[in-house]
Amino acid sequence: MEDMCQLTGRPTEYEYRSSYERIGRAILRYSSVPKMDIINFFEVVLFSWLTGNNDMHLKNFSLYEPKEGVIRLSPAYDLLNATIANPKDDEELALTLNGKKKKINRQDFYKFAESIGIGSTFVDKLIKKYERLLPKLFAVVKESFVDTFLAEEYIEVILKRISKLNQ
Repeated sequence: MEDMCQLTGRPTEYEYRSSYERIGRAILRYSSVPKMDIINFFEVVLFSWLTGNNDMHLKNFSLYEPKEGVIRLSPAYDLLNATIANPKDDEELALTLNGKKKKINRQDFYKFAESIGIGSTFVDKLIKKYERLLPKLFAVVKESFVDTFLAEEYIEVILKRISKLNQ
């Protein structure tokens, strides 16, 4: 397994100094099934932003070899709402997306998708999927071990971000 610091030639101390576009290019270059892995990667980035995970840096994305000669994007890991854990950090993402870490909107996701070979129709379908799943997501958050106040904060982050996608 190699993480994206290794695959993009960045030292570990630069794990926050890169872009999701750069990771996408590495996936397209090294994956045995680049179209499938790039779609999974895009979905993880959108999900992370939507759920307030502003800690998805280079070391949280890896490629691995599930069987000899096959290189795949590793399953997503370190998926958590870091925004509620560290409210002083006002960045929405750990790495840049369309050149920025804040004030992300639907157009940024369209541009990001285009840069890694994904069409806007897929972006729209994915956003609609997440909108449909909101009640289930909210139920999971409310039933989790998260403190009631933090659960409300978590849901508020998601609602604000969904709203930004629909502006």
